[in-house]
Amino acid sequence: MNLDTYCPIPFSEMYVRNDGNVLLCCDTYLNYVGNVNKSSLSEIFHSSFVNDVRKTFTNGQKHKVCDICWKREENTGNSYRTYWNSEGGIELLTRNKIKDYKEFAQKASTRIRRIKIDFSNACNMKCPMCSIDKSTGWLKDHTKIFEPVKQEQLKSITDQLPLSFIDDNWEHFINSNMIDLSGGEPFYMPQVKYLLDRLAKERYNGVLKVITNASLIEPFIDQLSKFESRLVISCDGYGDLYPYVRPSVGKPISWQKLESNLKLLREANIIHTFCYVPQLINIHNIEDWINWHSSVYGDSTGSLGLPLHKPEHMRIEHYPNEDYKHKLADKLEKHNWNQFDKNDSRALIEQLRMQADNKQYEQFLTYMAKLDDVRNTNFMAIWAENT
Repeated sequence: MNLDTYCPIPFSEMYVRNDGNVLLCCDTYLNYVGNVNKSSLSEIFHSSFVNDVRKTFTNGQKHKVCDICWKREENTGNSYRTYWNSEGGIELLTRNKIKDYKEFAQKASTRIRRIKIDFSNACNMKCPMCSIDKSTGWLKDHTKIFEPVKQEQLKSITDQLPLSFIDDNWEHFINSNMIDLSGGEPFYMPQVKYLLDRLAKERYNGVLKVITNASLIEPFIDQLSKFESRLVISCDGYGDLYPYVRPSVGKPISWQKLESNLKLLREANIIHTFCYVPQLINIHNIEDWINWHSSVYGDSTGSLGLPLHKPEHMRIEHYPNEDYKHKLADKLEKHNWNQFDKNDSRALIEQLRMQADNKQYEQFLTYMAKLDDVRNTNFMAIWAENT
């Protein structure tokens, strides 16, 4: 077995999307391995295709369904695969029974240890780097900027898993080592409240992970305190930039409101970390973000996510000021990164040293100008001021 190409995810995870389609993980994109509306979760997990992926890894080979990880590793040295193979990943999957991926590969049985669920695409935000595929908040603006959404596409966007999905698959939920909720915005979904109520009633003892923008967190604080909750706060902007990077579909949510919610999490001792995804829109904000995070959290949590992969025109390397990028990379290289950020910071530094594609940068400027026009905002003024 070649452990340099090994990944524990096909042996332990199922990722169920809002329309019932199932993926091996979030980085396999449209490579669906089944649909829970046609087959049971158990049937999909033990299907011939998924078993073939496992066999490929066991034989030390690379499977084409995982091309995104291989490309990321080729470009930056890091990927979703290396994250789960790193210190801490296997412990989460096995509840500390197995300590590293080499031991996991030799000893672990094949069962659903981690269920990742997007109950729907419902979201209270419409972030510039997002799309209608991940946020219903984008529907109105998408029609104005691009084209009307076709009926077939609209169905896949607005589809949601019914409450009965939870009941029908309860054995998998209650016996899992980790439940991983994403979206959309999980705390914007009635299915999540139903799930948390039932998990609390039956005293779930696994890890509850939620990827959230944390804007709606306040009513859930008490309930989250009942579990071993681990929140990943997705924000991508600090201070005045925040409402442009994280625009709400309703009343604007300020950076001060987010700070207030984060304080509630700290006071309740709910574990949380951050996923600040480096990209063109926040290239001038990264240092301020890191300084704020260090002043409030020190080395206790992670501050970064992997640099943005898609859409291409928002990737950070396409900023044409090579001098600025290299100076930023030099500063970040000297920063004393904690254990949580070592891999993601290395990927960011590598991407900052890549050559820009001016056509992609022009596409970024055009796109952001259209957003300003449709949303009556002035991000481009802030961008011009920083550049």
